[in-house]
Amino acid sequence: MTPNSTPPTFGNGVLPLDLDQAQRAGSTLGRAFHTDPMQTALFPDEARRAFVLPLVFTAFIRGAAASGSHITTTPDHAAVAIWSPPGTDIRPLAIVRSYGLDLPRIVIRTPLSSLPVTFSFFSTLARRRQAHVPEPH
Repeated sequence: MTPNSTPPTFGNGVLPLDLDQAQRAGSTLGRAFHTDPMQTALFPDEARRAFVLPLVFTAFIRGAAASGSHITTTPDHAAVAIWSPPGTDIRPLAIVRSYGLDLPRIVIRTPLSSLPVTFSFFSTLARRRQAHVPEPH
């Protein structure tokens, strides 16, 4: 998209996300998942969670875009959706590779006590996904 072009719409004002807006979209998702039970288990300290989640989701958005996912948002970035193609690899090592330098910065800022839970979560998610839906979807 060129700077002077009008972005395409998908109806109801939904637009494709430009990666220069990833941080703003990551903040939206961080706020949306702030009280999510999994996130509160991973980051029990509320202030730490408020700091880390926008970083995590910004990295996730960048990694998803690099893996061929489509990210959409509303003009005010009040809503964000990530659409991943069938076969997208969500295992921890694939996530680390797709995030480039963002994930190491997040890991450095994450309390050591949360890292085993984080990696265990992603490993469990990948195993359950493979067991319940082994075909691309």
